[in-house]
Amino acid sequence: LWVARLLTGFLVVAVALPWLRIGYWAVRVFDFPRVQLIAVGIFVLALVGGLAIRGGWRGEYWVITGVVLLVSGWQAYRVLPYTRVWPTEVPPADGAVGRLVVCNLDKDNTRHAEVRSMLERVDADVVFLIEIDHVWRENLDGLGSSYAHRLEEIREEGLGVALWSRYPIENAEVRWLVSDRRPSLWATIEVPEHEPIRFVGLHP
Repeated sequence: LWVARLLTGFLVVAVALPWLRIGYWAVRVFDFPRVQLIAVGIFVLALVGGLAIRGGWRGEYWVITGVVLLVSGWQAYRVLPYTRVWPTEVPPADGAVGRLVVCNLDKDNTRHAEVRSMLERVDADVVFLIEIDHVWRENLDGLGSSYAHRLEEIREEGLGVALWSRYPIENAEVRWLVSDRRPSLWATIEVPEHEPIRFVGLHP
């Protein structure tokens, strides 16, 4: 019973924490393992069911069951749009319209020349850089000159992001979804002979 109580409390905390506008990893980590948290909920329900079969239903069992169903239902609601049971929101594209590279530079990485060489070799039409700071920006500046259109929020501590594009960028803005330290980039990329592409770039 104590295991069921502790896991139920954990599941409640895992649902509640992501509602806070805090960028610290110990809070944001609960945005991701939703399927695993549902599995924990199923385990708790099975555990409580086993206890009830052995000793009969108690009021606390109903409370635990209700809470677990509620929090697991919330997690399922967040997962289902990414499964086949949910209607498709964006149809597949007809053929390739360009090449996009997403690169986490890593603020502690000092291998600037290697990263620059890799990006030159890939030769993408659109580049989204994560954890870009002023040192990285300086070391990649020559590469960036081949991208006429840019949207950047250069920051230290691994929080900077940058969008470089050979295609025009429209409706560009920086948004702060989690905290005023963590920027995300929103823009419309005008691809020639194709419908505009809505771009949202963030550091998960």
